[in-house]
Amino acid sequence: GTGKDKVDNGNTDDDKYNITSWGLSAGYAYFLTDNVALEPQLGYGGTGYKDKDSSGKDIYNSLFIRLGLQVYLGK
Repeated sequence: GTGKDKVDNGNTDDDKYNITSWGLSAGYAYFLTDNVALEPQLGYGGTGYKDKDSSGKDIYNSLFIRLGLQVYLGK
């Protein structure tokens, strides 16, 4: 995704950034019952910040682990 952020640092200058982030993960569903599943995921993602007023930029990449819980409701 993308976004914009404005930081008021108490000075007369405001910092403005463009933010871009992405992520990719893979996992599976382990069913505890017919209606409840745990979903472990392993992934990699990154976030980049670019200062709109200068050429400065920061990029952060990381591995992550997620654990989801799915509950399937009946009709």
